[in-house]
Amino acid sequence: MIAHTRNVSLLAASQALMLSAVVLSMTLAGILGATLAPDKGLATLPIAAMVVGTAIASIPASLLMRRLGRRTGFLIGAALGIAGSGLAATGLQIQSFSTFVVGHLLLGTYQGFANYFRFAAAEAAGPEQARRAISWVVGGGWWRGSGVRRAPNCSVGTRLAAAACLRRFVHGSGTLVAGGNGAAFATGPASRGYCSR
Repeated sequence: MIAHTRNVSLLAASQALMLSAVVLSMTLAGILGATLAPDKGLATLPIAAMVVGTAIASIPASLLMRRLGRRTGFLIGAALGIAGSGLAATGLQIQSFSTFVVGHLLLGTYQGFANYFRFAAAEAAGPEQARRAISWVVGGGWWRGSGVRRAPNCSVGTRLAAAACLRRFVHGSGTLVAGGNGAAFATGPASRGYCSR
């Protein structure tokens, strides 16, 4: 039970950090793209590249994780995200729009891998707790130790967007001060199954 809680907590934190990074990247990509693009009509190309990167990586990420395991897949995804961040930063530094766009394409591939956090949580939690684990991960995590409690009746679907859940998530997001991929360090049943050779 301890490994299950630890794994789901790591996956929820990873999801929340990934979503924070994606939202920040998409917000800044259009603004910074407008300053770097040779034509202002291309200002949102980095955002489009990010979406394309996610679409391109989603199926290969699934196949890779089935063959090599979730942990390895999440580490590869994190490496792609780090490489994409580095390329985007380099593109800004050298004022290269194409480098900036390629960096965002790689950030999108990271998102394609990270979209599987919820499935890893379901595997880690087992059939009885899978729905709750997915809710935690999709919601970005409800941290018991930080004074944030799980919102009542909060589950995957429309209830997740309810005001009570949103309010509790916003108040709990103050714990998200550092980046990382804790999902790669999850242990227990899901990390020993068919998907983590």
